[in-house]
Amino acid sequence: MPGNSAITKDEYIIFKNHKMQSLELQQMGLVPITQSEMEEIDGGSWLSLARGLGITWLADQIVNNWDDIKAGFKDGYNAKL
Repeated sequence: MPGNSAITKDEYIIFKNHKMQSLELQQMGLVPITQSEMEEIDGGSWLSLARGLGITWLADQIVNNWDDIKAGFKDGYNAKL
């Protein structure tokens, strides 16, 4: 443990192993992903969540009110101008 007594031996070993793994990954040409890449992979931002909830709500409304939607469409289709 180089000179820092605030770090325990176990913490130092974990840090050292993590650092060694990072160096091995960099030697293979891999780098950590950026925040924007993480958002793309993990599902995006709040806007994506809101969009998904909106689509889910719309689908739920269509399913729950299908008879009214169908009747309204028929009434509109059969209406005389």
